[in-house]
Amino acid sequence: RNISFIFETDDGEVTGSSEDWLSEEYQDYELDVEKSECNGQKNPSELSWDNNMHSISLNINGKNNKCILYFYLNSNNLGTLGSLIKDLIKNGNEVVSGKGYLYLHNSSLANGANDNGYRYAGNQPNNYICFGAGSEGYNGGSSATCPLTNKYRIIGLVPATTSNNKQKVLIKIIKAEYITAAELGSKSYTTAPVGDYTSLKRIEGSATSVPGFYWSNGSNNTWNSSSLYNALNDDASGYLKFLYGENETNKQKWQNKIETVKWNVGGWSSHKDTPNAIYKGEMTNGGSTGAGTTVDAKIGLMYLHDYGFSSIKVSWTSTLYNYDNTGNNNRENNWLFNGVKEWTISRISGRGDSAFYVSNSGLGHFEYTFNYSFGVRPVLYLKSNVNIKESAADGSVSKPYRIEF
Repeated sequence: RNISFIFETDDGEVTGSSEDWLSEEYQDYELDVEKSECNGQKNPSELSWDNNMHSISLNINGKNNKCILYFYLNSNNLGTLGSLIKDLIKNGNEVVSGKGYLYLHNSSLANGANDNGYRYAGNQPNNYICFGAGSEGYNGGSSATCPLTNKYRIIGLVPATTSNNKQKVLIKIIKAEYITAAELGSKSYTTAPVGDYTSLKRIEGSATSVPGFYWSNGSNNTWNSSSLYNALNDDASGYLKFLYGENETNKQKWQNKIETVKWNVGGWSSHKDTPNAIYKGEMTNGGSTGAGTTVDAKIGLMYLHDYGFSSIKVSWTSTLYNYDNTGNNNRENNWLFNGVKEWTISRISGRGDSAFYVSNSGLGHFEYTFNYSFGVRPVLYLKSNVNIKESAADGSVSKPYRIEF
């Protein structure tokens, strides 16, 4: 399949990128340099195209300019990761994925988010991807194994608001393993280990314990002034530096795959609510202290409702306070549960010093941000048009999806 695109100017200078003119549905296409022309000139100097970034740059002065751009479908791509996730559900609102499920949270999914997002749930769904600096060999196909530190898991394909107030559907991912002090950088405020790996679930690494970090090094629960926020979003010495790597060319490529979004950090009032109630509270900040509070950032943590919806759907009538190993086994059928105390981004809206965490028994609970150190797994939003390459990858733990690099 081929497509063509015509851009004309009436006057003045024009510069820009493909985001201004090309719909995200065409991000599997690449520029046909030999056919494209500007003002009758083939392969013009005014036009540049970056196949890795899928971006056009035009620099045209004067009146009555015309560029005709031709694109072809890259047959080496499986397509966008966002499209792959959507295509997994052919009918209805759920499909089996590995030892878990993928749910479409539409209006007919009882007790769901009702936002038309796609979310993985259950014991062990096939939602692994390989991402970030250090994964280039796997992404390029020269290695059959994704490095452990580059493994992430897809929370879902969900709606979000970008920093420039655009509503988009983005791929929300979480680091598969707990972050280390070396990955988080000098602002990490490390403390004693949280737990022994031998007692945990779904752990691949050979480390003997989970590193612990304070949510904040002060007695407050304002996310954008917390030690974790600063360390995670620091591209000079913190986690973003680790994620991007030292190679300047590769750094830009990884950076441009991550969306800066508005994180809802007003919090919620109680863990004794269902995932649906908590979702509405957190994402609208309705009725909570700090209503409407957002922070623009690339990196955060999982919300409390993310943990709730990652269990099978029969669990969603339970409150997160009851997400333990009783009744409907809602913790054993929740892939985000690892058996370790782990921070969320969600503050206690009625207090100034506490945030929610997932306990080692599976409960949603809350604790002081500065007195307790828990495990941390960074969360970020990938642009929905990131490509995946052809391979035997199926999203399983041993064959994570390969993000195009």
